[in-house]
Amino acid sequence: MSSGMNKNPKQSAPRKARFKAGIPAVVHYRGRDYPCRAFDLSRSGVLLQGGIPWPADDQIDFRLDTPVGDRQLELVGRVVRIHEIEGDEETAIALEFKPQGAGEERLLESILQRVIEGHSPVLLGEINPGDTVEQIRKKLEQIPVAHRVGLATRSSIPHEREILRGDPDPGVLDALSRNPNVLEVEIRLLLKNKLLLPRTLAQIAADSRWLRNYDLLALAIAHHRATLPMAEKHLGRMPPPELQKLMRKPGVSPALLAELRRRTSG
Repeated sequence: MSSGMNKNPKQSAPRKARFKAGIPAVVHYRGRDYPCRAFDLSRSGVLLQGGIPWPADDQIDFRLDTPVGDRQLELVGRVVRIHEIEGDEETAIALEFKPQGAGEERLLESILQRVIEGHSPVLLGEINPGDTVEQIRKKLEQIPVAHRVGLATRSSIPHEREILRGDPDPGVLDALSRNPNVLEVEIRLLLKNKLLLPRTLAQIAADSRWLRNYDLLALAIAHHRATLPMAEKHLGRMPPPELQKLMRKPGVSPALLAELRRRTSG
């Protein structure tokens, strides 16, 4: 250990030094692995925090995981500073590193991009789908909208998409409807959301994944925010029995009901 480095174990850091965003990491130290979280990640350094032993070395080996766990990056970091997290019995270690080679640089860039776009599960880690609607909305509003949109667009984790269906921002809901991983049952539940934008309903109605799904199409057309021109555009795809079913659906607007009667009369 460098004698000029400040690593006094009595030094502590206030809670405000903690960051909300983070990704999984593992410190390799003296033959053992210590799972932790990586915060304040950049191209030149990172802050590792968790139940990590106080290192006696100037360098430590550690691993960063991509937020969805599909890739791992092994790195060596030079210890810049260490402190204890007051009241948490955790250690925070600030490291400086430089990826070795183009392959490591590309993988680090991929991890950084996913964190920036809101792909880190930690963003939703404190939200339980069993929470009340109000609780979920309050917690989601603490996450930047851009991050939520990015996550809604690409998330492959059903748990995350379930939480995002309760998002109060219509833009997030619109992104979720376009997610290539979203399932039919999820779209059906999403269509019950009163905050959907007309463009989201039009997108769902025109989505090639649901072209033959008349139940989903009926839900989109009958939504209170669906426009009559959008409904008229897609009603022609529905066979007469499906039009009759749509007429009997509760909440159909008078204008749509009139159009349905016109199409089914005679």
